[in-house]
Amino acid sequence: RSDIKGFIPLAKIWSGSVQIDSSSINYEIDSIKVNAYHKFIQNCVRSKVKLVIVCSPYFNKSKYQNFSLKIGLEIAKRNNIEFFDYSQNSVFLNNSKLFTDNSHLNELGAKVFSNILIDDIKRKIEDESKVVLTAFPNSTLPDLSQISVARLQKKAF
Repeated sequence: RSDIKGFIPLAKIWSGSVQIDSSSINYEIDSIKVNAYHKFIQNCVRSKVKLVIVCSPYFNKSKYQNFSLKIGLEIAKRNNIEFFDYSQNSVFLNNSKLFTDNSHLNELGAKVFSNILIDDIKRKIEDESKVVLTAFPNSTLPDLSQISVARLQKKAF
């Protein structure tokens, strides 16, 4: 199969077992990676880049929150960055038809996830535009939300 703008579809459907991860793994966090992540966010904020951070779906349900994910979410929150966490999304959990293995979405899973993400980003943009328009009801500001939403109108794939 060919590369589609950096996306290489995986066709295989996973046939592994369904599990619930009940392990509470304590591991050392790499401070260099945490600092790089934090600096990346700060550079985006400083450059006025609208950043959205996404954690893609996991196959296995976990009883415990992923410590790395928790740190990433906290740093994003402190910097007012939108963080979409699909790690425990019920559409994907233990749904082998959407995965190639326990870590990678297959082509169908990627399409489903892309469409859910697009819908969530569109909804967030629409919600933010309502706040701006409510805050300035008599303003002559152009409706920029339609420009952003129009870019996302086309569904993935």
